[in-house]
Amino acid sequence: MSSSYINIVALLAALIVGYGILSSTNNLDEGGANAGPVLQGYYLKNAIITETTTLGTPRLRLSAADVQQNPADNSVKLSTVKFDYVAATAADTPSTRWTMTAAQGDMPSKSDVVTLTGDVVAHTVDAPRGIVLRTQLLNVNTQQQSAYTDQRVAIDVEKHRVTGQGLTADLPH
Repeated sequence: MSSSYINIVALLAALIVGYGILSSTNNLDEGGANAGPVLQGYYLKNAIITETTTLGTPRLRLSAADVQQNPADNSVKLSTVKFDYVAATAADTPSTRWTMTAAQGDMPSKSDVVTLTGDVVAHTVDAPRGIVLRTQLLNVNTQQQSAYTDQRVAIDVEKHRVTGQGLTADLPH
């Protein structure tokens, strides 16, 4: 092969690549350039979020199979959620521990409320009287130490069951 033949092939290849770049840039200018950059938040699998008290003891532990942040508002979506929560009480009484499970969860940005949805089950752990609460939606305010819902609720206290519409609960008590 002669060097002039190689130069001609290289020039043709450069022209083809250049044309391809220019035509793809023109396509972006026509429709894709106005869309702006695609924002992506974080995505975690089998994640555990832990919050501790000022003394360093666990206050809440939230685990989920999937955690996905929405960068538009910094909210977080959770799937297959387990939420262990320790409700603080007075110094002379033991803390009340709760375990809650749900199909999904939502955590808005800069909010103290965790919303659990889909087959929500909340039960006390190591309490003198076992309490099990079942509903389809439960909002847990971690700062006010309360839980509330407007949905249908079934509450089991030992061997007794109470059902009703809506609930507001003081988690420490």
